[in-house]
Amino acid sequence: MGLLISSNEVIELAFDRNVDVAKIRDNIILGAQLRHIKPVLGEDFYDLVIATPSSYTALVEKINPPLAYFVKYYILPVLKTEVGTVGMAQIRGQNRNAPPDSDYDLMQNNALDSANMLIEELVKYLNDNEALYPDYESGLNEAKGIEIHGGIVMDGTHKKDCDDYDYTQDLPYY
Repeated sequence: MGLLISSNEVIELAFDRNVDVAKIRDNIILGAQLRHIKPVLGEDFYDLVIATPSSYTALVEKINPPLAYFVKYYILPVLKTEVGTVGMAQIRGQNRNAPPDSDYDLMQNNALDSANMLIEELVKYLNDNEALYPDYESGLNEAKGIEIHGGIVMDGTHKKDCDDYDYTQDLPYY
């Protein structure tokens, strides 16, 4: 399975400080690609882009920024915590206190928000350039209904506003 982005490109696109390249493993990139890019492109078009990325350089340039932020979203907990044979420990710099968990949560949410905004731009680019990508079928875009809440992938197409719900339908008739 081919990767559309390298660890170095993830660092360049999504991080503002130097990050250890070894922490960004290929399986994390592949997982983010399969979870977030494949549903947008559709299975057949995704397979085509993976097989011949050099034929789709302009598209890959549009894919890489959101992919980098999705990888950042998944990698932030790894950068925060070290897991070993004796358990887990927060990584701290010399003479520094670890920031509160809320700061990590904020960084992770910001990465996810950035990724989702960039995915919307990718979909817009694909829809605006259908002639360049005849194998892309916009109707197959599965990502339209996907939402992530607290790391859980949910189907957002059935979301209902609680103000629109008719609570009287569940009341017994007397």
